[in-house]
Amino acid sequence: MSAPILNITSLSQNQAAATNTLPYYEATTAVFVVPAVASEAALTVGNSTRYAIGGYVWVQGAGWFEVTGRPSATSLYLKNNGTGGNETPGTVAPIGSSILPAPPPVTVSAAAATLYDTLAQTFTIPSGANPAYLYLTTGGWPVANMYIFVHTAGWFKVTGYESTSKRCTVINADDQNAGSGNTVAAGAAVYPDFPRTPSLGGTYLERTASSTLWGDTLDGKATIPLMLGSSAVRLVRGVHTTVAASDTVATGLTAVIAILATLADDPATGEAEFVTASVGDQAGLPAAGSVYIKTWELAEAGPNTLAPATTFGKKINYLAIGT
Repeated sequence: MSAPILNITSLSQNQAAATNTLPYYEATTAVFVVPAVASEAALTVGNSTRYAIGGYVWVQGAGWFEVTGRPSATSLYLKNNGTGGNETPGTVAPIGSSILPAPPPVTVSAAAATLYDTLAQTFTIPSGANPAYLYLTTGGWPVANMYIFVHTAGWFKVTGYESTSKRCTVINADDQNAGSGNTVAAGAAVYPDFPRTPSLGGTYLERTASSTLWGDTLDGKATIPLMLGSSAVRLVRGVHTTVAASDTVATGLTAVIAILATLADDPATGEAEFVTASVGDQAGLPAAGSVYIKTWELAEAGPNTLAPATTFGKKINYLAIGT
């Protein structure tokens, strides 16, 4: 049978500060020199309006800096507030260094984050991809597709912003957020920040992505990137109809690393009631890319004795992992 294949690529979102993996990750196109403490320096960016005045950005190889100005559409003024972990003034971050909005590495507290913004009204945490409204006290800085953190609630993606009412439309963006339906009182701190478990396109529940970016789709869902060491891994799911008590099934993979199998049909008296699966040595027993699927039934010798199945035509669901 022909089994659909789920292509797997690199899970680069889980690596620190990789470029071009999430909205507003970008890389420097000119060197950035760490300014003296309490001083400013210019940073060239793709679009300065994506960065909040009063917010912080992290520059790879340099540290955390407060955004104090947007002198042009493609430049920021960054102030060195002496954040712990910043490099020594004069240190040069080379071209290609990652840039992302991120507060300094301090314990999150309402007091520490009030320089960004606060909730103007009670905020109710949405579920899944359902949108919710979040009203800000100051406003003026959010833009669509940026991420924000709400103290005690978690990380959310901004899908729209209405400047007159200072209202953000947001969706849930992190597996570690507080549960949907919980509320956060007015006055809670709000600031720009990336989620700790970034979404793979869409919301974290959907796990959708652009097929042109990630490749093949399976049941309408795009592939989820993954690496095993330095090798790209693929998943194959299929349904096998048994022919014998032990069948060799070709998965379509080059080599199988692991196999899971379960009965798709409910067992009946006298039929196969159990299934096992193994990858063998992938070098002839069975051939690379194939697996063994075996079915078993209760033997007449006793209720606790198993024997190879004698009835066939049973459907077996399987999931193979390999390269």
